[in-house]
Amino acid sequence: MKYVRYQSEGNTVGIEDGADDFWEIADDGYVSRSINLQSDGSRLKYDRQHEADRFGALPEGVITDEMLADRAVGKITFLTAAQFAAEWAIRGKNETVA
Repeated sequence: MKYVRYQSEGNTVGIEDGADDFWEIADDGYVSRSINLQSDGSRLKYDRQHEADRFGALPEGVITDEMLADRAVGKITFLTAAQFAAEWAIRGKNETVA
């Protein structure tokens, strides 16, 4: 597993500034869990059991090491599993109450 924070600010490839996401990337390169931070401070959470809803979706496609190294798309910060887990523990506005 890889854990990253992706921020689109400063990208040079035309991605809208403001994206701020945490991703858990499985060994197959697909995002298995994703947290999208909203401009109002709330967060949207997706995983393979909750891939999409009316707010957004789990990122699609394979994330390669080359993509993570490409600073043209924005800023990538590598995280530890514990750092990602701490972010994941914060409730998302799209989570249902059990």
